[in-house]
Amino acid sequence: MNTKVAVGLVAAIILAVVAFFIFHKGPLAPAAFTSSAPTATTSATNSPSLAPLQASSTVASHPAPVQGVITPVHVVHRAAIDQSSLVSHSMNPVITGTSNLVNIGIVIDDPSGTGIIGAFSIPVVQGHWTYTVSRGLPAGLYTVHLIGNDTPVTAKLIVIAS
Repeated sequence: MNTKVAVGLVAAIILAVVAFFIFHKGPLAPAAFTSSAPTATTSATNSPSLAPLQASSTVASHPAPVQGVITPVHVVHRAAIDQSSLVSHSMNPVITGTSNLVNIGIVIDDPSGTGIIGAFSIPVVQGHWTYTVSRGLPAGLYTVHLIGNDTPVTAKLIVIAS
């Protein structure tokens, strides 16, 4: 194949690709799905973080479906420890809390900061979780860390000698 033929073939392929994008009017991907997620309505508040919003600023409660568009949703994972469960007269404390996750993890550090107990599949049932420390803890101050949260949650556990 000589050089003129090769250059002609490359030019023809480039021209075909350019023509396709110029004259193609539909979406490149099938638009078999729609998105019609409801959006929130805002109102005026005294919160400084919402200061730019006007009292009359609202968003449609049910926007028209948009074909071929997938809107990502970021869910904030939150978990908390019930403060009342952080003081125990038992060597096997029961630590409780709330979360919007399916499972949470927990790590308990000894007073020197070394992790001594951990569980990584504590189920959250109807927004609440419970963890019973399986290994006896002597009296002292321990640090509890929740795992799986977007924001680190750390608390102090006090075990009081019986």
